[in-house]
Amino acid sequence: MSLVVRTFRPKDLAEAAALLREAFERPESDSAYNEWTFAERLLMDQEGYHEPLCLVAEDEGRIVGYSALTTAWIGGSKGLALGPLAVAAGRRGQGIGKALVEESVRRAAFPWVLVLGGGYYARFGFEPALPLGIMLVPGHPENEYLQIRFLDSQARGNITGTVRYCNTFYNADGELL
Repeated sequence: MSLVVRTFRPKDLAEAAALLREAFERPESDSAYNEWTFAERLLMDQEGYHEPLCLVAEDEGRIVGYSALTTAWIGGSKGLALGPLAVAAGRRGQGIGKALVEESVRRAAFPWVLVLGGGYYARFGFEPALPLGIMLVPGHPENEYLQIRFLDSQARGNITGTVRYCNTFYNADGELL
């Protein structure tokens, strides 16, 4: 394995979208908005897209992983949101997701990073956000999966409130997708 984690390039879009579709498509998936259309929408989001923070993992010229860090806010504090993170089905458990998360956090020059996910992220220093008073919106069923990693120790304890993602995460009516 000759894994290289590098910055996503627009020419990677078709291959990255196929990887995201493989990772996330379910029979009930919304064809209008989903993780595999997210990559394309993100490229057009001037507020949320940070070119050096959108990554792919490549092995022998083939994209085997994808991750993105996008602008997010908690109250008036600006930080980043990690996701989607995807690894090719036949390549899971080989450290590709770990390499993407570690490189994403290394490149993040913001006080905090959010992720919506399970226990996998604890190994990277993420902790539940809800006990810290950070949530998507009150009563949202995904609040329990929202996690945060503080990259600036002064941010801990000084940030509470609801999360606002970049525009890519919302539909035309402003509803979180």
